[in-house]
Amino acid sequence: MFFCRGFIPSKKNCYNIESMKKNSIKLAENNNKLENKDPIPTPIKHRVRLSKAQKEALVIRSDVNELCIGMLMGDSSIEKHGNEARMKFIQGDSAFIDYLYSKFIHSGLVTAAPISISVKTKGKMFDSHRFCTITHPYFTEMLNKWYVKINNRNVKIIPHDIGELLTPTVLAY
Repeated sequence: MFFCRGFIPSKKNCYNIESMKKNSIKLAENNNKLENKDPIPTPIKHRVRLSKAQKEALVIRSDVNELCIGMLMGDSSIEKHGNEARMKFIQGDSAFIDYLYSKFIHSGLVTAAPISISVKTKGKMFDSHRFCTITHPYFTEMLNKWYVKINNRNVKIIPHDIGELLTPTVLAY
């Protein structure tokens, strides 16, 4: 049995990309210092598709970069989708997925809300919560750094410069 949250647009799970971009630029101009409360994005009715120029204009904040590195050290993954790559997050804890999603929504790196599904595996029901980022050159760079092709499959590796990437925040994720 499957049920989903996020496939059907609603005010609860869709956001205005222009509002997200303004907030991302505002945060980047403040030298990546986060305010105590992130602004809440304006709801929209449909998922938004960004142009190449809009994607290139997005600023990858340092806290989002650290989140990506930390999550890649765990069970998150990057996949090629078209010409660029995107990051995929799948967790059993919906609160953690919502937290991760909030970090990306305020950077403009996601346009579709997280989804939840229940899957029956070996006679037991499991909840899975997930979302993907937009495709972006940043994630393509990360794909090339964190994955190698072995037998025509992408296999995750630890990058050679991992010592330079580690921070307390990275290790926290």
